[in-house]
Amino acid sequence: MADIQQRAAAVILGGPDVATVGSAIGGGSSSGNNTGRIFISLNHGTRRKATEAAIIQRLRPKLAQVPGITTYLQPLETIQIGGPAEPPRVSVQLQDVDIAELQEWAPKLEAKLKSLPGLQMSPAISSTPARN
Repeated sequence: MADIQQRAAAVILGGPDVATVGSAIGGGSSSGNNTGRIFISLNHGTRRKATEAAIIQRLRPKLAQVPGITTYLQPLETIQIGGPAEPPRVSVQLQDVDIAELQEWAPKLEAKLKSLPGLQMSPAISSTPARN
């Protein structure tokens, strides 16, 4: 397992935008020696040319060519303290007693969120005010 995981780590390190890679084999009581994790640190700021999602899309076919291992790539939040290793799910809701003000600011917030490079928006996003 260590050899296979090192081959996968070499593929990851061989690409642009990757700063470092760390890996571990095994884990808690529910996983044995045939399970491992690879943690990828990406370059920061202007040194990184692609988004996390683009890097994952670029790595998937390359890692699929490594025999003996199946990889599942998922981005994690930058700072994680405890909790499961799953991508965060965040919901944003604006409320206002003035519907005109809400209709003015909801599209502005939506546009700003869409412009953030590390944020992926759900297709279900809507800036339409809910009616109660």
